[in-house]
Amino acid sequence: MLQRLKEIYEQDQQERENWEEWGKSIPLEEVKDRDAARLKATLAIIANKDLVEGIDYYHAAMILQHSLEVEHYKLANELCSKAIALGESKAKWLYAATLDRYLLSRGDKFQKYGTQYKQNSKGFWKLCPIEDATTDEMRAEFNVPSLKKLKAREDNLNKSR
Repeated sequence: MLQRLKEIYEQDQQERENWEEWGKSIPLEEVKDRDAARLKATLAIIANKDLVEGIDYYHAAMILQHSLEVEHYKLANELCSKAIALGESKAKWLYAATLDRYLLSRGDKFQKYGTQYKQNSKGFWKLCPIEDATTDEMRAEFNVPSLKKLKAREDNLNKSR
């Protein structure tokens, strides 16, 4: 396991533990700046071809999927595929999430699995539209909850509104 990449990943995840506070007690510009620095460092690691183990590919994919660039979502999805092929089961849900984020960010009308929610102008969360052909069995293969549970999460996200 690449120790430097693990540290970058842990910083990224620690920052997101309190995501509900973003914009309130955590200045968003500071988060964006730290995300940009983590992204730059991770891209350098990828460019150096330092990724070896499945966990390395998973860590790098997690950082990339927090980017705002379509090509980073696609690369994150490819890294997840490699992580899964190397036996990293944690990468399954991230594979689905990066694919959904990639599809939506490039302008597709639907996500495949249902991992992405958007907040409207009134602050309410809405599950982004999902392809009808995706079944709960397909979701389960990538550790994504059933459609019923995804919709219940939408309700839970809006309870405090």
